[in-house]
Amino acid sequence: MGRGNRFGATLSEVMIGLALFAMFSLAMLGLLIQSARLDAQEEVNTQMTALAQRIIEEQIDKARHYEGYQSLADVALTPTSDAKFLYTQTVTDVAGGLKKVSISLFFSKRDNPGVVDLSRPRQGEAVSMAVIVGEPNP
Repeated sequence: MGRGNRFGATLSEVMIGLALFAMFSLAMLGLLIQSARLDAQEEVNTQMTALAQRIIEEQIDKARHYEGYQSLADVALTPTSDAKFLYTQTVTDVAGGLKKVSISLFFSKRDNPGVVDLSRPRQGEAVSMAVIVGEPNP
C-alpha cells in the first residue's frame, strides 16, 4: 500500500481534535455554571421583591383602614416576617397631599439577625420599592 491510500487519523490529529473538544466543553461548562449562579440570584431577588411588596401593601392597608394615610411614618431598621431580612420605611410628603412610601429590604446577618449583612451585594442593600398614595376625595 502506498502512502496516499492510508485510512484513519494520525495521533497528532486525534490530539488536536481532543484539545478542541476539551476547550469547547470547558466553555460550555462555564456558561452552565454562570447560568446556575444567575438563576439562584434571580430567585432571591424575586423572593425579596415579593416580600417588599407585601410589606408595603400591609402598611398601606393598615393606614387606609384604621388611621388614614396621614399616619404613615418612617420605620427604622426592623425585622420582617422572614428572619433573613430587615427593612426600613421612609415616608415623604409629595405635592397635593400625596405621600411616597419607600421600602428598602436588607439581608440580615445569620449570627446576628438585627444587623445588616454588608458582605452581600450592594453593601447590604438588596431591594428598594416605592409607591405614592393619597387619601381618596370625600
